Amino acid sequence: MASARISKDIQEGKIVVTFSYDPKFVAMVKTIEGHRWHPDKKYWSFPHSEDILKKDFVGF
Repeated sequence: MASARISKDIQEGKIVVTFSYDPKFVAMVKTIEGHRWHPDKKYWSFPHSEDILKKDFVGF
């Protein structure tokens, strides 16, 4: 089972998520409002929100 690393980038005001490629994780991430893939740095980001942290990342 793959694992994800979730962190806050307070300076940029975003949540950063990294994980080894897993189509199930990618599908989950794409359901979260405001998702953005950063191909140069290989991570996903979202606007910082406690609701996103509490509600959307429960499956990670």
